[in-house]
Amino acid sequence: MAAPLGTGRARTRARLTGETHAQARLDLAGPDGVPDAGHPEQAALEAAILSELHDAFDRGHHPLDGAVYGMTRVRPSRASLVLHLADGLWEGVLDLLLPEPDAGFDAEDLSVSGIPGLRCRSLPKNRVLLYWPDSAASVLLQLPAGDAAEAWQWVAELDGGGNPMRSATTWTSAEREQLPAYEAGLGDVTARSRVLRRLLAFRNLPAVSLIGADGDVPSLQDFRQFLAGSGAAVRPAPARTGPVRPLKRPVDRALVLAVVGGHAANGLGRGGVGRTRTTVELARAFAARGVRVLVVDADPAGSVRWAFTGGLPDGVRVESAVLGGAPDTERVRQLAREPLQDVVLLDSGPVEQRIIAEAADHWIGVASVWHRPDPWRLLADETTGANGQRLPAGWDERWLAVMRANRWTVRWRLAPGDFEGMFAPFPAAGCAGIVVLGAREQPGARAQDYLAGLHTVLPVLAPAVPYVAGEEDDRGRRAAGAAFERIAETLWGSRTPGTAPGGQGVRRRPLRPGNVS
Repeated sequence: MAAPLGTGRARTRARLTGETHAQARLDLAGPDGVPDAGHPEQAALEAAILSELHDAFDRGHHPLDGAVYGMTRVRPSRASLVLHLADGLWEGVLDLLLPEPDAGFDAEDLSVSGIPGLRCRSLPKNRVLLYWPDSAASVLLQLPAGDAAEAWQWVAELDGGGNPMRSATTWTSAEREQLPAYEAGLGDVTARSRVLRRLLAFRNLPAVSLIGADGDVPSLQDFRQFLAGSGAAVRPAPARTGPVRPLKRPVDRALVLAVVGGHAANGLGRGGVGRTRTTVELARAFAARGVRVLVVDADPAGSVRWAFTGGLPDGVRVESAVLGGAPDTERVRQLAREPLQDVVLLDSGPVEQRIIAEAADHWIGVASVWHRPDPWRLLADETTGANGQRLPAGWDERWLAVMRANRWTVRWRLAPGDFEGMFAPFPAAGCAGIVVLGAREQPGARAQDYLAGLHTVLPVLAPAVPYVAGEEDDRGRRAAGAAFERIAETLWGSRTPGTAPGGQGVRRRPLRPGNVS
């Protein structure tokens, strides 16, 4: 019987499983709305799947992924379980779960890797069924639409894949022999099945091991404390940053701005942080305000040439300044002196950006927050308890004990490892502002979470630019474009076209058609 739409159990179940609220309100059972497996064989199969996923994805989960152990959603019922896979993971998951002979270190000591006895077959609606022969236990894998055809072909070819264990219609003798030892290693299958059915409860936590070194897994009491703690309101500490002021244009030439990205402690720049995108979008936003913009592409990769999708806006020119695979600094300076534009934006590669920034009046930094933490420590995971104190080092190895001690009120956020250190190669006095690029809506990745408690002399430009999932994300692109327009207004001031920064009037020049050289 379906539960009423507004039930608290449905909302709790949706938070634990990643289902929509409409899905979660169906087939409710248990105090949190998530039913247990209906029979021991079902619980044992789910426990085995959790154990295998744990071995493959242990510590691999990151909150920005939106997936835990490769799963984006879980739909539990008493009779079965549906696991929604993230894009591109189907082959790795099937190859991990399905059994195959494993000789190990001793060729005569044959064992079975994967789940003994597990079989699969394709089903309509982009699904693959995992089951045990002669058993009612089954788990459905829901594949992304783009992965289904290839996955079905892979399943269809199991008969000729040289591994008869995966395509056998019943148990092989090797699997029967392995099963008792395998089941003994699963421990409490009911507890592990419950964790798999509540897998998405961990999506806003950093990489955690859902099964401890001693085989321990979260209990139902842990889940209750976790939900109570995760719902508590926590006010982030306010950021203290340098003032943002409209820029003043030189009297006799254009205002020259270099767009740069963060550097690591070793002084090397980083590629792929969004410099070119920021350059292009700022050019669009300036041009929309009637400002003549010259974009100088000093990146040997020449990425600005294709970044202007749909052609150049009126009032925007693009010129190249690369010579022999390196920035042509003399041409950069020459283009910056041309009296045909109001603003010159300089874009370069990660290695060359310090040189290019020297030719600019000011620099604009890009702090991208979509990246995972990396060895350069440009960004870092920061996990705190309810009192705001950082959790002790090595908390992941003892995560159950640490989180229970904190009563599950543990917060995660993506924080600048060393915000000012990211831009140390550039003089702070020349900073026109830092663009926070790629902010998301979920806790931990929002701009206010990223900047919470930050103290820096560098000005941070508002608003943060939202993350755009892909080319098909029209709504995201519009929101990002609006953010860049507000940033351009902040930098140029509230002026009508034909007015220079600082309110100085300028003589209008005839528009020159945009071109790419």
